Amino acid sequence: EVSVSTGELVDSGWSGGVILADVGSWGVEFSALGAASGDLRFQAAAQQGMKHLAQVAATSRHHLIGMFLSARTNRTTTSRVGVGGCSDSYYEYLLKMWIQGGKKDDAMLQEWKDAMEEMRAGLLRTTADGTTYLGQSSAWDFATRRYEEPEPRMDHLSCFVGGMLALGHHTVPADRREAWWLPAARNLTQTCYEMYQMTATGLAPDQVEFGSGKMEPPYGGDPVMFRMRPETLESLFVLHRVTGEERYRQWSYKIFEAIQTHAKAAHGYATVRDVRRPRSGHVNTQETFVGAETLKYAYLIHLPSDVLPLDQYVFNTEAHPVPVQA
Repeated sequence: EVSVSTGELVDSGWSGGVILADVGSWGVEFSALGAASGDLRFQAAAQQGMKHLAQVAATSRHHLIGMFLSARTNRTTTSRVGVGGCSDSYYEYLLKMWIQGGKKDDAMLQEWKDAMEEMRAGLLRTTADGTTYLGQSSAWDFATRRYEEPEPRMDHLSCFVGGMLALGHHTVPADRREAWWLPAARNLTQTCYEMYQMTATGLAPDQVEFGSGKMEPPYGGDPVMFRMRPETLESLFVLHRVTGEERYRQWSYKIFEAIQTHAKAAHGYATVRDVRRPRSGHVNTQETFVGAETLKYAYLIHLPSDVLPLDQYVFNTEAHPVPVQA
């Protein structure tokens, strides 16, 4: 945050620092603004922000960066790392800014690849019954020199990772591509789809539990809500574009039908109070991302692949298509 009266940097009160996703998710937009306006200051600012975060990673000696940062130093204010809430779009933008810039910034691609390897080691897990998930968060254990076992729950916010890994498989040259990206993308996105299919409404909770060794709905509270989040529909769209497999389009439409049945309100769409109960009612709000992302990805998957092709456009974190620069 910035004080509008003094211009000084102010750490956010509730987080004790600056949120990683906030700092790391404006580069695509500033780069596009610079290209459209011809004012290179915007692109320079975008590059500077990501380079600063690379310095934070270098200081911490890890490519998964703590969720909260100090506004005044190159350090994090927490050891907790994750790829869901508070972190997500930073990792998304490492890859997308590399694509947007014409695949020229090797350092940015390498930073994304290194972060994905640490995600694989510290957060990616598979249950005994074969369900792949991303633990909510973890931390580096200096005694064992490896990541602690992650918290055995997964946020719906993390469901974008399947699409991100599939996009990496699609855009990164074969000699720099990792063989595990596409299988992990498939498995994670199937888990996210099954988050919807496990409930009476066909809608996913905001979070699922894996503490018992298998995927289960949350026990109550806010995590049982369906907030119209777009991440699963986003990954289904990308995987359909990358693989051409019809099942991803079918899964997307099944989710859309459940949204129409349970989340449609008189004047828009609303958060469903409890996905476990078909008549739990609505929360009287509609999130801004419903039109920008959720319904857009549900629609785009049914269009031909030459409409907004992934080789010519990147979608920013609110699903706005931005041209790739030559």
